[in-house]
Amino acid sequence: MFQNSGNKIKALAVVLFVICLIATLVLAITTSIIRDRYGNSDGFRFWQFLGILIGGSIASFISSLFLYAFGDLVEDVSILRSYVNDIKKKLIQADASAPVTHPTGGYFQQIQKEDKEGRLKTADSRCCPNCGLSIHAPQIHTCPRCGTYVE
Repeated sequence: MFQNSGNKIKALAVVLFVICLIATLVLAITTSIIRDRYGNSDGFRFWQFLGILIGGSIASFISSLFLYAFGDLVEDVSILRSYVNDIKKKLIQADASAPVTHPTGGYFQQIQKEDKEGRLKTADSRCCPNCGLSIHAPQIHTCPRCGTYVE
């Protein structure tokens, strides 16, 4: 019932717009040919009919436009939410498959520790000049432990 609410709100906006247009047409016709309280008819009032028809149409369009825009916004937010959940799942899967991860500075950094003698374990790793931490990810330029710039 509450699934896909954005499309339901947009459909409701279209239905309300059509209902308001029909009600405006009925109101314009009835007020233009109505008799006064003594039964005397002035005839058809064309300008009154035209004014009510145009004014009511514009008012119903504007009110339905806001409701339709809200439905579009709700639909876009639900699409964005699903994209964010997909990205989150992929990051968690990538994090689980990485050897050691460390979330620092808003992104995942891969860190490889050095052996007992202080040598790097892999050839593409770099060492922090300040604290000696080995970093094997080429996109990392600051040490996650001490914040020193690493070349």
